[in-house]
Amino acid sequence: MPTPIFPGHFQPWHNGHTMVVKGMVRAHGSAVIVICGAQPSHEKSGGGRMCHDATCDPFTLEERREMVSAALLDADILDATIVTVKDGPSDGGWIQEVLEAAGHPAEPVIWSGNAVVKELAQKKGIAVQNISPVPGINGAEIRQWISVGKKDDWSKKVSESVADIIHRVMRR
Repeated sequence: MPTPIFPGHFQPWHNGHTMVVKGMVRAHGSAVIVICGAQPSHEKSGGGRMCHDATCDPFTLEERREMVSAALLDADILDATIVTVKDGPSDGGWIQEVLEAAGHPAEPVIWSGNAVVKELAQKKGIAVQNISPVPGINGAEIRQWISVGKKDDWSKKVSESVADIIHRVMRR
């Protein structure tokens, strides 16, 4: 049976990600979530926690792992494994690290909506399941709302437990 692998930065983990994992488990009976970018988070200069550039990574690996775990528990998803990898060059070596972190499955299937990730997987002969964006849920937009304090906008896009984690992190 194919092993579905869902790589991403998950900055932050949101309800769209949870929907994808539900689909993976429904289709394959399990899921492997690969949190990418194991280096420290990017913080804006001046010591602030959040950056105002929606492309930045404001949450650490540990914070993102906690978010993923909490969201999966909130959704009663028990058949998912969470692993991590560092970001790597786009020469294909990174996709090997993803497979290694996932336990070298015999039949990997990369679930992604990211064009670069899909291209790297396809170049290695790995099956790809395309993920379409969930209307109304966008990670960059959520990061921007968090950075400017629009809780009413972003908190509806994440589980209650993830919102609690984000609030705790932002108070530091």
